Amino acid sequence: MPDPPGDTIDVRADEGLDEARLADYLRGRLPGAEGPLTLRQFGGGAANLTYLLQYGTREYVLRRPPLGPVAPSSHDMGREYRVLSVLHRAFPPAPPAFHLCEDAGVIGAPFFVMERRLGVVVRREVPAAFAADPAAPRRMSLALVDALSDLHAVDYAGLGLETLGKPAGFLERQIEGWLGRWEKAKLVDVPDMTWVHDWLRERCPASACAALVHNDYKLDNVMLAADDPGRLVAVFDWDMCTLGDPLADLGALLCYWSEPGDPPPLRAMSMMPTAPGFPSRAELVARYAERSGRDVRRIEFYHVLGLYRLAVIAAQIFVRFHRGQTKDQRFAAFGPLVGVVAAAARERAGRGSLVRGSRATLLPSPGHPGKLKVMTRHAGRSGAPTEFEVWGCRGSRSFVPFRSAIGNNTSCYSLLHGADLVVLDAGRGLAALGWAMARRAALRKVERVHVLVTHAHLDHWEGLKDAEWFWRKASLDVSIHGSAQAVRAIQTAYGYPLYVNLELLAAGRLRSVRFHTLDPGDSGVVAGWKVETAPLHHYSGDDHERQWLDTLGFRVSAPDGATLAYLCDHEPSAETRDVEERLLGKSHLAVYDAHFPDIRQQAHGHGSQEHAAHMARAHPELIVLAGHHGPTLSDAEIRSAHRRHRKGLPNFRLAVEGAAWHWDARRGAFVERVRR
Repeated sequence: MPDPPGDTIDVRADEGLDEARLADYLRGRLPGAEGPLTLRQFGGGAANLTYLLQYGTREYVLRRPPLGPVAPSSHDMGREYRVLSVLHRAFPPAPPAFHLCEDAGVIGAPFFVMERRLGVVVRREVPAAFAADPAAPRRMSLALVDALSDLHAVDYAGLGLETLGKPAGFLERQIEGWLGRWEKAKLVDVPDMTWVHDWLRERCPASACAALVHNDYKLDNVMLAADDPGRLVAVFDWDMCTLGDPLADLGALLCYWSEPGDPPPLRAMSMMPTAPGFPSRAELVARYAERSGRDVRRIEFYHVLGLYRLAVIAAQIFVRFHRGQTKDQRFAAFGPLVGVVAAAARERAGRGSLVRGSRATLLPSPGHPGKLKVMTRHAGRSGAPTEFEVWGCRGSRSFVPFRSAIGNNTSCYSLLHGADLVVLDAGRGLAALGWAMARRAALRKVERVHVLVTHAHLDHWEGLKDAEWFWRKASLDVSIHGSAQAVRAIQTAYGYPLYVNLELLAAGRLRSVRFHTLDPGDSGVVAGWKVETAPLHHYSGDDHERQWLDTLGFRVSAPDGATLAYLCDHEPSAETRDVEERLLGKSHLAVYDAHFPDIRQQAHGHGSQEHAAHMARAHPELIVLAGHHGPTLSDAEIRSAHRRHRKGLPNFRLAVEGAAWHWDARRGAFVERVRR
């Protein structure tokens, strides 16, 4: 769909067009198309592909279907052209369409060319043009609803569109049609989809008077005047326009609308700002009823139908990505959305809850996450001793760059005590931990997981989205702790659409997920575990252009007294010795950053095996594990360096995948054992 000026991107590599052939075809068919053609792509939208055609100062917009096979009745360029070629006469926000090409040989699919409209498209944030106007959210919302009412009042027969659809049986066809699309697109069974389909079929009302139905009407499918948020200048994406029940459009709009009290999954999928000032769904419905005069008492049905349809659309988009028909990484996140939206539809229908019945309640992340020092819920003591384990990266479903059996920069480490599991850095090693979670009796008893993240780098939390054990235990409470920078990175996934929103992924599968920010020097109790933090020395880039990262070291004490120090992503120096000693004091086991073999190689905020060996020599009572090895080193190189540095140091060990230590309270020490 068209975006504001400047909101275009270079054409994606897998979505390119034959520009020369396109230019030859359009020459003589469009005014001004005789000169050279410049092609850009509009980055928004999740289905049809939209391009900006520039002939000097003259601009057009080209629309084509997405890549790969599409359903015969969807992404219909002929339908969209037919509507837009005439609708602008009665409904000015519809951009005129100028030319339809049904010859797929030109660019690989049918396409049409329409007028370029200029203005502002509102997506997840209130645009800068409107940020200073506190009334802007309400004004744009009312303009959106008023335009929908105006569309539904259009005399479609007077425009020659009376054969665009079959109003009789419209709702029944919608229910069964989306069921058929779901059956073709689904990769896994989602029981809520079956439940919602049956609910809709049982409660299907008699259709209202027919009207033009847009079929994808929402805030980011319209354009507002740059100087007036209350003036709507364009409505886009007409390829599913038909004749039917107009309340279907209103119900679909409610699906994308966000309210402050919505759980995070609904807020995340709303594709609109969450800033104050936007009216509620109830206010939208009331405004529409007032302006249109239509009976909206059964709007619940249409809202549920819209959510059901939205779940299918998410499945259709994701299956194209899954099959490799598109490489657009934004679509990787659509798979988990299907179950979330289906659960929302069931909840809206009046049964169950947003997160699968009463099993779970997804806790919204507060605007200012809670501090560690105020969390004082203690767990009961367990007779089983604390157990420490090393988890490697093998088994990750998303990316396995290393086959190392030695703890590297994608590994994670865990401390288990009773029903509590503390995870130190949530690297891709969580996939291996997840595998064991389903198979080992002690791990199956876990009820609370506390993830401690050192800093805002993907290696240290990207494994969260692979950890199936998180997302399949409805009785599990998960808390994620790190610096404000790290928490923000996890919640926003650096803004990368490839990485799944954890709150969306957790919806319906966890009892709760919470985020907590930590500062260096914090000390507090988490479910009976004492956690202390200290600042580590870590940065990215070279010595001339360093980007400092807020990085935390941890000292974690289990309820039975077992204490671990964690110092990964840390470049030690004389200035950091006090911090290291503070974390190592009273600890029984320490995991050290051994990214490089030798001290002289230390750089980029990382340590070495040689320094870890020095600390083992200075603390003979302490087991020191060399972990977090660099990705360019082979297992053989790591072991060779360890043999050089471990001489005379029985307490200096490698963090090998699968290694485990259990706490022996009588000895007051960790004792190594072989993990089964």
